[in-house]
Amino acid sequence: MMIFHEVRRRFILAGISAPILLASIGCVNQSQYDDLYSANRALEERNVALQQEMDAKQSALALLQQRIQEGDSTVREIQNRNSTLNSSLVQIREEYRGLSDRLSNASFGVLDPTVDKALRQFVNANPGIATYDSENGMVRFSSDLTFNSGSADVKPAAMQTLAEFARILSGNLGSQYDIRIVGHTDNVRPSKPATLQNHPTNMHLSVHRAIAVRDAIKKMGVPANRIEVAGWGEFRPLMTNNPGKKGTAGNRRVEIFLVPAMDHTERYAAPVEMAEPPRANVDEQNYPMK
Repeated sequence: MMIFHEVRRRFILAGISAPILLASIGCVNQSQYDDLYSANRALEERNVALQQEMDAKQSALALLQQRIQEGDSTVREIQNRNSTLNSSLVQIREEYRGLSDRLSNASFGVLDPTVDKALRQFVNANPGIATYDSENGMVRFSSDLTFNSGSADVKPAAMQTLAEFARILSGNLGSQYDIRIVGHTDNVRPSKPATLQNHPTNMHLSVHRAIAVRDAIKKMGVPANRIEVAGWGEFRPLMTNNPGKKGTAGNRRVEIFLVPAMDHTERYAAPVEMAEPPRANVDEQNYPMK
């Protein structure tokens, strides 16, 4: 019975109920007891390892759940930002559509009624040399009546007409517009020596004539920083050019557009201009009209 008492003491120390164990195994010898004790220790160690493994997996699971929650929060944030951006995009598209409609329906050439009336009176008083396009806010001058053939010098008779026009441009209402001067020619290329010396191409001639008109109205009181010049040469004809050397008078013209004025501050002041070189004075009567 000593063995029984020793087994009972050791199993009590190991935390195992002796009655339950002995009920299942009955009386055991020392060898059997040692085997059972070793098996019990192995199970306990395995249980501890499994518990640690389970704790580690639970920690990993908790971390994964936290990351999932953070990911869900990031996704919601991105979705909210995307929704905001989509709303902004819809608003921008609506604004753009509204601006496009306004641009499509706008008529930039319509001038102030007083200026419009003054320009109509001006062209009526100067038939032949000037016409008025009210839809585009443009006065068209005939080059043949404004310049000599192949020349960019304004005729003295045309200077008076330009002076009348400049008074409109420099008046209280006319000063709210900038002036865009555009020269045009027909398709007959310059061939006279004097013309080629100063205007080697129709593009040069068209621009130089625009500059000449600009210089004239500037001397008559129109500020230089309100005036823009350009030239199209023969590339914007009003009508089909006639074949032959005389060209088409209707395509030889200078067009002056009135456009809403910019903010004219000193930063737009005109630079100092160099005097133009003297031009050759050659008899041009035997050459085609330009």
